Amino acid sequence: MKILKNLWKATDIALAMTGLRLDAGRFLLAWIPLLGVSVWLAYEA
Repeated sequence: MKILKNLWKATDIALAMTGLRLDAGRFLLAWIPLLGVSVWLAYEA
């Protein structure tokens, strides 16, 4: 669990350095699968 927490903290720092806050990163991660499905459907249609 501690490794996960450290990894999460490192991710938070990386996101902060790129200008994204942690909550924005979480929001982005939630949208990635939806965007992938949308693109796949667009190609299949």
